[in-house]
Amino acid sequence: MRRYFIIAALSMLCASCCLAQELSGQQNITLDRCRELASESSHAVRGAEFDVRAAEYQKREARWEYFPRVSFSALGFYSMHPMLDIGVRDILGDNELGNFLQEMVDRFAPVMGLSPTYTALKSGYTARFNVVQPIYAGGRIVSGNKLADMGLEAATLQKSVSDRKEYGSVDELFWQVITLQEKAVTLESATTLVDALYNEVDAAFRSGLVTEDEFLQVKLKRNELRASAVKLDNGLKLSKMNLLNAIGVPYSVIEGAATVQKPYLGTFDFSSDSDELLPPETYFVDEETVASSLDESRLLELSVESKVLEKRMELGETLPQIAVGASYGYSDFSLGASFNGTAFATLQIPISDWGKTSMKMKRLQAGVDKARYEKEYMSEQLVLLVRKTWVDLCSCWDEMSVCKDSRDAASGAYFRMKKSYEAGSVTASELLKSATALRQCEDSLVEAECAYRKTLRSWRDMAGK
Repeated sequence: MRRYFIIAALSMLCASCCLAQELSGQQNITLDRCRELASESSHAVRGAEFDVRAAEYQKREARWEYFPRVSFSALGFYSMHPMLDIGVRDILGDNELGNFLQEMVDRFAPVMGLSPTYTALKSGYTARFNVVQPIYAGGRIVSGNKLADMGLEAATLQKSVSDRKEYGSVDELFWQVITLQEKAVTLESATTLVDALYNEVDAAFRSGLVTEDEFLQVKLKRNELRASAVKLDNGLKLSKMNLLNAIGVPYSVIEGAATVQKPYLGTFDFSSDSDELLPPETYFVDEETVASSLDESRLLELSVESKVLEKRMELGETLPQIAVGASYGYSDFSLGASFNGTAFATLQIPISDWGKTSMKMKRLQAGVDKARYEKEYMSEQLVLLVRKTWVDLCSCWDEMSVCKDSRDAASGAYFRMKKSYEAGSVTASELLKSATALRQCEDSLVEAECAYRKTLRSWRDMAGK
C-alpha cells in the first residue's frame, strides 16, 4: 500500500513538473503567425467570410432561374344554386318554337322523372401539376446570373481587402513590440557597460583616485538606466497586451495565475525576419501596374459592370416575355370526372408605362455614369496611395542608412573614448556622454530598421512581390 502511495505521489510530482515547464515555456510568435491568428479572430474578416458564403448561395439561387418551375394547385367549390341552368328557351331563344317546346318539356318532363332544365356546376374540384419553362424573360435571367457571379467575386475581393487592412493594423502593433524588444537589448548592453564603469569608479573613489562628483555622476547615470529599463519593460508589456488582444490570443498578466490556456504575458516572445535588407530598387514595380493589380481596382470595375447589368434587368421588364408549359391533373365538375393534360404557351408584351420606363432608364444611366466617374477618381487615388507607399519606403531606407552611419560613428567615438579613459586622459563623465550618444544612435537605428521592414512588407503586399 505504501508503495502505491509513493508511485502516485511521484506521478503527481512529474505531472506538476511537466505543467510548470509547459507554463514557463517561451511562446515564440512570428509576424505571419500573427496575421493568421488575426484572420481567425477579426470581426471584420469573419463578417467578410459570411458575406462570401451568402454570395455563394445567391449564385446557386440564381442558377435555378434556368430550370422549369413546377407547382401543384388544387381547387374545390360548392354553390347554393347551380352555376349552369339551361332550358330549351335559353337555347332556341324567346320565340314561338322555343316557347312551344319549353311548354312541352315543362309538361312531360316531370311525368318522366326528368328536370325541365339542365343544371350543372353546383360543386366540383380539381387538382393539377403545372410546369412552366421560361424561354425569354427580357434577358433578366442571364443578367441576374451575371450579377450573382459578380457578387461572389466582389465579396471575395472585399474579404481580401479586409484581410489586408487587418494585416496593416497587426503589423503596426507587431513592429512596435519588436522595436521595444530591440531597445531592451540595447538598454541591457548599455546597463552592463555602465555597471562595469560604476564598479571601476567606485573602487577608484574608495582609493581616492577620483572625486566624489565624478562618482556621483556615474551613479546617477546608472540609476537613470535602471529607471529607463522599468519604463521600457512596462511599455513592452502594454504593447504585447495590445498585440495579443488584436490577434485573439488569451494571456495572463499575473505569473501565478497562468494556465496552459492563458500563458503568462512574459513568456510571449515575438521574432521578426532576419533576412538581409536590400535597397528599395530591388522591389520596384511600376506604380500603374501595382494600382491596377489591387483588389480595390477590380472592385471599382465590378461596381460599373453591376450598374450596367442592373439597367439591363430593368429594361428587361419592358421587353416581351415568352414561356411554355404543361398541366396535368384530375377534375370533377359534375360533367364527369377525368384525368386530362394541357400544353400551352404564353406571350406577354408590356404596353403601358413607357414614359415611366424611359425616366427609369435615364435614372439608371445616371447611376452608371456616376459609377464610371467614381472609378476614374478612385483609380487616381489608388495610384497616389501606391506612390506614397513607395516614397515612404525610400524615405525609410535613407533614414536607416543615415542611422547606420551615425551608429558607426558613435561606436568608433565610444571605443576611442574608452581607450582614452583607460589611459587616464578623459574622465568618466566624458565616457558616459559617449556611451549615451551610442545608445541613442542604436535606438534610432532600431526604429528606422523596424520602420523599413514594416513599410517593405506593406509594399510587397501591394505589389505582390
